[in-house]
Amino acid sequence: KGRRKFTNEDVLAQMLEKKGFVKVYLEDLKVAEQIQLFNQAEVIVSAHGAGLTNIIFCKPGTQVFEIFQE
Repeated sequence: KGRRKFTNEDVLAQMLEKKGFVKVYLEDLKVAEQIQLFNQAEVIVSAHGAGLTNIIFCKPGTQVFEIFQE
């Protein structure tokens, strides 16, 4: 997939999946699905990018962890 990648992404993804996180590719979802996903999320972990614009649909108290590449 043509998406952003950061160092050790696979390791982080495996650790998060063990904690119940699900890897999602926003480009595979319709806008309404993205809105619903962000609205229902309790925690979001994402690489820096335009997809995080969807945090405007999060409920108050949703935790967001944004990862930046050096």
